[in-house]
Amino acid sequence: MGLTTAFKTGLRCLVVLARAGTGPLSAKALAEELGTSEKYLEQVLLPLRRAKLIRSQRGTRGGYVLARSPAAVSIAEVMRVLQGPLTLCDCEDGQCHECVRPELWRSLEVCWDATLGAVTLAHVASDQELIFSPSRPTLRVGMLCQDGAGI
Repeated sequence: MGLTTAFKTGLRCLVVLARAGTGPLSAKALAEELGTSEKYLEQVLLPLRRAKLIRSQRGTRGGYVLARSPAAVSIAEVMRVLQGPLTLCDCEDGQCHECVRPELWRSLEVCWDATLGAVTLAHVASDQELIFSPSRPTLRVGMLCQDGAGI
């Protein structure tokens, strides 16, 4: 499973908004910053608005702002909004005749969700290095250390 263009564009847009602070940015300014068309960006912004991750402000100085603090938005949430559920195996109730060892893929989904759930927009928008430990599902950001939930 790869990352969709909508997810990558949407995440980049959210990072720009997080770094901009509280002032609204127009769709035109965002599109220019991201190097994409305004029309395509509007299609990406719509589900983010519906999910209440961003809000729009009307007027001559209007535009888009984050609806919540960057620290309150997980990358897992952004992915679910723009890309759909984090699934590797489409098997229902563990009954699968196509996947070899579906429990392996479900376990990986849990790890993936926990890792992306521990990373926030604030982490991604910061200049601090994100360090992942392959031996233990852990994310360290600067001096911050969070263990993956449910693992």
